Amino acid sequence: MSDHSPRLDLPYLQSAQAQKHVTHNEALRILDMVTQLTLVAFDQTVPPALPQEGEVYALGLGASGDWLGHDGELALLADGYWHFVTPQPGWMATQAGTDVLRLWTGSAWVAPEEPSLQNLPGVGVNTTSDGLNRLAVASANTLLTHEGAGHQLKINKASVSDTASLLFQDDWSGRAEMGLAGDDDFHIKVSADGSSWHEALSIDAGTGTVALALAPMARLDLAAVTASKAITAVDVLVYDTGRDSDGGAWRKRCQHTSWWNETLNTATRGARREFPAVAVIVAEAGKLTIHDGDDPALPMWRVLDFTGYSLKAIAARNGQIAVALAANGVSILDFPGDALSVAPRVTTATTPALVSNVTHDIALTLLPGAPADPATGLPVPTIAVATSGGVSVIRDDGSVVDIAYSAYSVSARVAFRGDGALVFSVDSSAMNQRWVHVFHRIPAADILEANGYTKGASDEHYAALYNAAYNLDRQWPGVWTGVEATSNGVRRLAPDAWGSSQGLIRLAPDPSAPTKGMLTAISASHTSGWLVGATKGAWLAGTAATALVGDGTLSDPDRSTSALGLLVHGTLTRTAVAAGAELVGYSGWSAANYLEQAYNPALDLGTGDFCVMGWVNYPAGGAQYLFARQDAAQSGPRLRIYTGGGSITASSSGATLTGTLAMTVGAWGHVVYLRKDGVAQLYLNGRLHLSAADAASVSNTSAVTRLGANVNGAFPLTAGALALWRIGATAPSAEQIRKIHADEKALFQPGAHCTLYGASDAVTALAQDPVTGLLHVGTSAGRSDFRGLRRIANTTTAVTTAISAMGGMIAEQ
Repeated sequence: MSDHSPRLDLPYLQSAQAQKHVTHNEALRILDMVTQLTLVAFDQTVPPALPQEGEVYALGLGASGDWLGHDGELALLADGYWHFVTPQPGWMATQAGTDVLRLWTGSAWVAPEEPSLQNLPGVGVNTTSDGLNRLAVASANTLLTHEGAGHQLKINKASVSDTASLLFQDDWSGRAEMGLAGDDDFHIKVSADGSSWHEALSIDAGTGTVALALAPMARLDLAAVTASKAITAVDVLVYDTGRDSDGGAWRKRCQHTSWWNETLNTATRGARREFPAVAVIVAEAGKLTIHDGDDPALPMWRVLDFTGYSLKAIAARNGQIAVALAANGVSILDFPGDALSVAPRVTTATTPALVSNVTHDIALTLLPGAPADPATGLPVPTIAVATSGGVSVIRDDGSVVDIAYSAYSVSARVAFRGDGALVFSVDSSAMNQRWVHVFHRIPAADILEANGYTKGASDEHYAALYNAAYNLDRQWPGVWTGVEATSNGVRRLAPDAWGSSQGLIRLAPDPSAPTKGMLTAISASHTSGWLVGATKGAWLAGTAATALVGDGTLSDPDRSTSALGLLVHGTLTRTAVAAGAELVGYSGWSAANYLEQAYNPALDLGTGDFCVMGWVNYPAGGAQYLFARQDAAQSGPRLRIYTGGGSITASSSGATLTGTLAMTVGAWGHVVYLRKDGVAQLYLNGRLHLSAADAASVSNTSAVTRLGANVNGAFPLTAGALALWRIGATAPSAEQIRKIHADEKALFQPGAHCTLYGASDAVTALAQDPVTGLLHVGTSAGRSDFRGLRRIANTTTAVTTAISAMGGMIAEQ
């Protein structure tokens, strides 16, 4: 038997031992030393000058004096002498008077490792975590602070269609959420009950474009406001002085003017002296009424009598109201300049002069570098007047330049784009104007050209019909065959949109390359989606949720200017792309159920640029064809797009791009296959995925075009659906693809509307709100409010004449 214990090295009492108490006391001394081990200091090498009885030190290397030769041991002062014990690995000791804790490793005293906090099933702070909430904190506040310069809170998700967000609750029921919800755009939405949600804001991940929800709108119902007066408005205008050059401060500096000092509360003067911050202006045939938009009741603020003249249109900026007089030129009312004479200021008889006194429309803008009016200090607006002789522009220096044509010179509509470009329509009469011109800069001198239907000096030129002599940048499609020019002419015009009897055209121009810009056609029954440049076909764009049964002659309409539909074979199912949505997806594809177009030479796109794009509800299973254009033997030039491997494969004569980016089964995704400058590219959900060189021709005089299956019937899209498929000879830019994806994605959401409200295609009024970005479209069925391509609200009161919108306030007649 050993003389000492194996762990603490305590001496044992021996059976024949004398003086057993000495051995026993030595064991007690060691126990007293190491039990609840508390040290004066660690790694000491020099004994203290005045040590105290019972003090214990952990000796370091190089111990000296009475400690010499005891490196690494524990030293205890007892009975005036130092006693030494060798610590064992794993012993722990604290330093007296501190919270320092050390572990003996066998060679050094070190800080013990913290307990592992990795891969814990859950953590609850002042509460209990669970399987769903693995981190749970019950506290009045939670602090996350910086280490170094800053701090980031990261919320990640597995895929695009998942959610990464912050959810705010009331009694465990959701009330607000912000983050990435179902896509990669940033969303903020709210709920009153935790089940019905309303999106307040979204920010497009690709463009940074902010989309605000429809704000509560103050609607000036002229019939209600003037119920006791039989009026017929010819134009309405919401004028927000906050958008003036000085933010409307001029309204506070008019105490010297005659109108400020007029008697209040009369038939022509309201109860307020100051010009309203927001004025709602109503033009009737013989008078102009300014309503106070700062007051919810919209009381009359001022009436200006235009007896002897017939008003046609109005515009306003920097305290000036420009009035187009139907047969007498232009009147300009200058409130800060105290010049309120209704008499025409610019006519064919003044110097400078208008091209015609017969006016139809008027627009006003402020151009960069505009000179200040010496009387008011405000920059002088530029005014454009649409007349029966062309367009006259009253420049900010007081001069007038005319844009006129020897034929087809009647201009009925005029507007300024946000970039300052001048937009106007022309034809031989004021109704159904078939040509739209855009000048990026106001001409320095008069322009007189032979025909209004040719591009001439304009920078962009659009038309309702095609003729090689027109030198068009784009033709816009009609709702019926796409080529009924007269009935499809412009009736109403906004900076980037116009309306006709056949529906609405929205424009996303490319000023540097107008032929490559985008437009979309919207009616009461369809939306074409964005059509880029030379689009040759646009199909699957309807809203009829009924079976499509082929009879050998029935075709699905082509919403491009080509107007060549796809022949229906068999029976296809059309159902809403989401619950409550208007746009329908086409499904039920098989070897016998498909859409096909016979050989179309317009789709022989050669070795140049091309684009095929559309939306697919991604199917489960193996390869399934979405689009194919090739010959029956599949031996010649081709264009093909099909599923497989959980992604998309796109193939043309000179390239095959096999996608690896996962598409979500049962979810709608956007597919773009294009060739640009000899490089084939595959975009999925707005992002470039793959590219490869491709110089081979895709022209094939034996080719047919089929949707929903390969041209021989193989690999049909049995488990998926299609919508909004297009083909063309223009390759969109990456920025355009991001916009197409973002705008069209909104149409695939639950409850999304995409058409003009009601049954009428004829647009009667049009207004674009520069603050909210919403486009308001009037028809006999009511007003449709669009954000991008999605109709987000509507009214049911017929709009007959005009709409004006600013910052969510809408006036209409």
